[in-house]
Amino acid sequence: MNVPVKPSTSAFSANALPAIDILRAADIFGDAPLIIDDEGVCSYRTAAAYAQRCQPFCRDWRLVHGDAPVALVAAPTRRVLLAVLALWAGRVPAVLLPPTAPELERQRLWQQSGAPQCLDADALSSLAANPVAAQGEAASPVPADTAVILFTSGSSHRPKGVRLSHRAFVASARAHADNLGWRPRDRWVLQLPICHVGGLSVLTRSALSGAAVLLPPAFDATTVLSFSARHGGTLLSAVPTQLQRLLACDRGNELARLRFVLLGGAAP
Repeated sequence: MNVPVKPSTSAFSANALPAIDILRAADIFGDAPLIIDDEGVCSYRTAAAYAQRCQPFCRDWRLVHGDAPVALVAAPTRRVLLAVLALWAGRVPAVLLPPTAPELERQRLWQQSGAPQCLDADALSSLAANPVAAQGEAASPVPADTAVILFTSGSSHRPKGVRLSHRAFVASARAHADNLGWRPRDRWVLQLPICHVGGLSVLTRSALSGAAVLLPPAFDATTVLSFSARHGGTLLSAVPTQLQRLLACDRGNELARLRFVLLGGAAP
C-alpha cells in the first residue's frame, strides 16, 4: 500500500499573512491540473493567468472600496471557482450567494453582506478582458484577512453571514495534511455547494496542496459516480444524505476506489 505524502510546506507558509494565492500556487504546481470538468482540464498556470488579468479590477476595487467584498452568485462552475481564486489573489474578499435561492432572497443576502456590487462570473470574465474602474457605493470594510462571507443554512433562523479568514482555510488544509495526507495525483470530487464551507474547502485544500478538483456537470449520485470513475477521483466530501444516495446507486463499487470519503453535517 502506498503511504500518503504531505504537501510541501512552501504551499502553506510563503507569506507572513497566510492566504490562498493562485499566483503563488502556479509557481509551485505549474501545469498540474487544478479543475477537471466537462470542458476539459484547467491547470494551475491557466488559473493564474486568468487571475492576473483580473488584477487591474482588484486594484481599482481596493482603491475605491478598501476591504469591502465582492458578491458572486456561487454557481458550481469553473468560471465561478476561477473568479473566487482571482479575487483572493487580489486580496478582495468574496460573498458567495446561494445559486438556488430565490432572486429576492439573494438580493436580501447581498444587501446584508455589505458588498457594494454583485457580479456573475461572466461579468468578472468581461472585466478581466477589459478592465474598468470598480463601480458602486463605498461600504464598511471587513477585516483584512477575510477570504469569504458565507451564509448559514437558515434552518432555525434567517440566514446569517459568517466571515471566514484565509488563516482559517490554511489551518484547515494543514490539519487535513497532518491527518489524512496527500498523494501526488489526488483528485477531489466537488459535489457540495461552494456557498457552504464543505464545498469551498474542496477548492481551498486542493489549491494549497496541488491536488485537482473534479467538477461533475450535475450533483446527482449517478453523475457524480460516473464522473469520478472516468477521471480517477480519489477523495470525496459528502453529507450523510448524499452518501446514502451514492451508496444506493453504486452498482460498480466506485466508492471503494476512493482513498477516503470525508463526511460532515447532521444525519437525517
